[in-house]
Amino acid sequence: MTSVTATIAALAGAISMIGIASNLISILVFMKQGVLENTNISYTALAISDLLSLVATLCLSIFWNQWFLNSGLSPEFIETEAAFASLPYACFSRITGLVTAFITFERCMCVVWPLKVKRILTSAVTTMFIVSMYFIMCLTMVPVYSTLTLGWRFDPWTNMTFLRVFSGENASIISDISFLLHVVIQLAAFFAVLIFTVALVFCLRQKAAWRTQQTKAQNAIKNATKQEKAIKMVIMIAATYVACYLPPVVGITLTVLYPHFSPLGKYKNIFFVFWSLFVLFGALNSSVNLLVYYVMSSKFRRTCQKMLALLRKAEL
Repeated sequence: MTSVTATIAALAGAISMIGIASNLISILVFMKQGVLENTNISYTALAISDLLSLVATLCLSIFWNQWFLNSGLSPEFIETEAAFASLPYACFSRITGLVTAFITFERCMCVVWPLKVKRILTSAVTTMFIVSMYFIMCLTMVPVYSTLTLGWRFDPWTNMTFLRVFSGENASIISDISFLLHVVIQLAAFFAVLIFTVALVFCLRQKAAWRTQQTKAQNAIKNATKQEKAIKMVIMIAATYVACYLPPVVGITLTVLYPHFSPLGKYKNIFFVFWSLFVLFGALNSSVNLLVYYVMSSKFRRTCQKMLALLRKAEL
């Protein structure tokens, strides 16, 4: 572990603490607004996955912090770090990607088939789909955790006994399968978000040109402007995801193509530095959505201001 990696991990930890607070605020605001609308359901699910991802990132930053590494504890903590930080981070980052893909897909369908999609993607259907997505992604982690056990190990170098995680039989095979599944899902989510975002921008331009020619009534203009703001907010969220997850996607591809670019490979030091940057970008992606909501959604901004006013009155 290099000092560069530890520094990046510490920075990711600081961003994670800010992001945890911002996502908690987002969840409270969406609950205040009510989660009956599809958009609020999806945004709440995204905030929850971001929150859980940031908690895992915070754990990673603690494990790879220079103070922790130099604390005299047992250096054999790779399995422990994986069980309590890396595996949850991988799981919730996949969920973040899938929820973002669903949000962009839903908004894209709202532009193309505005009447049909409202009848198909009801609140119940959206809730069931997102809950199923969470359940399936968490279920994929069960085989990996089934190979891990907690136990005590004596360290002759420090003359101390540590509680650590041990890998069981077939752990390496299951770990490889789990990593391959992670790669497939992460890449699928990334390219789905990219494709739906490009399609959304294209449809938005077409619709805007059509509205300019056809829209006459003031109410229609007002509704069109409101829809365009919602679309732009989704595009901003999706663009942030694509920008932040492009480096991890490149890193995952390199790991698959070049086995030496891995935690135990020939270029493990470079891998850890790049991996720390990936975590840092992921923390940034999960932390900025509150700012996007506040700037681009007047409804979200009003709810925030009302909640802040109530909080000030309670303090007085």
